[in-house]
Amino acid sequence: MKACNISECLAVSEHSHVFRQLRYWYQKRKTFVAVYSDFWESVAGKTCGDWYRLPTQVIRKPLSDIASKKRSEYRKRYALLDYIHETTIRSLDAYPVHSEHQNLN
Repeated sequence: MKACNISECLAVSEHSHVFRQLRYWYQKRKTFVAVYSDFWESVAGKTCGDWYRLPTQVIRKPLSDIASKKRSEYRKRYALLDYIHETTIRSLDAYPVHSEHQNLN
């Protein structure tokens, strides 16, 4: 998010999802089963009204805090995340974007 100059990220909760609006009430009420709040809280999201404010940087667990049988999995995951991050940064650097930051608050 740093590369895009994003200072905050808001995410929808299940309570403010578009399918909770009146126009979808009868069509989607039985099919909507996502519980976003659990996921947002698992990545250190904090409630912000009907939304979640997400951290702009993901904090990684130290390998010493991870069970030994899971460390290999986490090393691979972190390596993949590093690769995605570096590839994204290089791609964004190739196409600079100039736009005004709009504050949603």
